[in-house]
Amino acid sequence: MAGARASEWLRSEAAKHRPFYLHVGFWETHRPFCGTEFQEEAARRIDREALEVPGYLPDTPPARAELAELHQSVSRVDAAVGKILQALEEAKLDSDTLVLFTADHGLPFPRAKGTLYDPGIQVALMVRGGQAKAGARVRDLTANVDMMPTLLQAAGLPVPERVQGQSFLGALGGDAAKRAAREAVYAEKTYHEHYDPMRCLRTNRHKYIHNFADRPMLVLPSDIYNSPTRQSILDDESIWAHRPQEELYDIARDPLEQDNLALQPQYADQCAAFKQQLHEWMRATGDPLLAGAIPRKAQGPRE
Repeated sequence: MAGARASEWLRSEAAKHRPFYLHVGFWETHRPFCGTEFQEEAARRIDREALEVPGYLPDTPPARAELAELHQSVSRVDAAVGKILQALEEAKLDSDTLVLFTADHGLPFPRAKGTLYDPGIQVALMVRGGQAKAGARVRDLTANVDMMPTLLQAAGLPVPERVQGQSFLGALGGDAAKRAAREAVYAEKTYHEHYDPMRCLRTNRHKYIHNFADRPMLVLPSDIYNSPTRQSILDDESIWAHRPQEELYDIARDPLEQDNLALQPQYADQCAAFKQQLHEWMRATGDPLLAGAIPRKAQGPRE
């Protein structure tokens, strides 16, 4: 539906009064995956046995069934995006329109959405138009706060000093000299149904997470907790074990973030350095968590 409405608008007279900004949101990849009819369609079109189950999920029939539904959801979003790109071409707007495709969180599965592990904070980012070089892959660290300065620079507008992000427009053309590559990106969670305050920094090699309250390993949103995938997890300790205050992972050696190096004394200095860097970012951004627990009623944009 969103793709059809966006395509209709792009073909209208309103789109000819450029420049324009069009924001299109999709719900297809959210739970529930469109009900019984959608599940049956996924079962017909997706070979569950051929699916690759991510290593952080149980390889069970319920998990494979839900992953098939997710794949079918993604195919629907892909088709909708295709309609939008076709409408841009038909309206002769494709040559000077910058298209960005991204999301605001990871997959709706255990140990992904609602966590600061990579499956929870890694999202799609695809760009078409402007300086973007077709088929190029940029491995620089980026964050969603980089969207605003990127769009402002693309429009030839100044970036306010208070904006935290940095433009990645220069990286799109493949010119290394124009890149302002980040050394680290930061992520946070305070509430998602339940109070679960945590902050993290992610470099190309490491992930450091600081947990600010005593919580079990996973505090899951209700849609994920009640999902068939979660119900098929037999290892309760992976959910209910006590979560340590600090977590440190070597992403290159341990991409699934299973071996918490913060529990090993030889990594104490590295943990301390990352903790200092993270807290400097929290102070620079005025994070209220530094002053103590955050009441739910005080939650604003940081939630």
